[in-house]
Amino acid sequence: MVRNNLDKDSDVILMTLLIIEDDDAIRKEIKTFFKADFDIAEAASIKEALPYLDSDIILLDLNLGRESSLPLIPKIESACIVISVQDDEQTIVRALEEGACDYVTKPFSLNVLKARINAILRRNNNQDIYLNIKNGEPIILIDKKEIILTKKEYQIMSLFLNNSSTVLTRSLILEHIWDKDEAFVEDNTLTVTMSRLKNKIGSSKIETVRGIGYRWKG
Repeated sequence: MVRNNLDKDSDVILMTLLIIEDDDAIRKEIKTFFKADFDIAEAASIKEALPYLDSDIILLDLNLGRESSLPLIPKIESACIVISVQDDEQTIVRALEEGACDYVTKPFSLNVLKARINAILRRNNNQDIYLNIKNGEPIILIDKKEIILTKKEYQIMSLFLNNSSTVLTRSLILEHIWDKDEAFVEDNTLTVTMSRLKNKIGSSKIETVRGIGYRWKG
């Protein structure tokens, strides 16, 4: 079992991802792809995985050597995505009935896997929140109410909803939202933008983490 150590100077306090996979090559590939988005733990067996079942997202290979991981699924309280070469309906249904959030068959696209993870996070944390473009204007549907956003507010909300419960630093938001070819943007610009966004959607939904940045609470 190996778990990444978070950089104390990291821009983001990362959510945790546990990869339970006995194929070293697949495990390494997944870890490399997601290492910028999650604090990653790895396990090649159920025994190795047990101390880390509190991870935010768990990717679970269904067959770990001669060991089936199906009995582990009901013990997982966080979001679990089963990954397996088995594509028969009976196995898929059983895994979902045992409590898996999703089922991905091998071989799979890492980009699709990422989209599935983001979809689960959005469902879990923002069940009634949607971003859309209506009549050419960016809007957010929140608490069954449509609110018109500016382009920057829309981009910030998209960043929040794709990184639910993650603390985003001010520098990271500025880097992602204001294009690098734009004129210099003062730090105060983000403060003003965030203040206006909070007033529109409700200040309780966005937490200001003093000295660091912001976190979406929903």
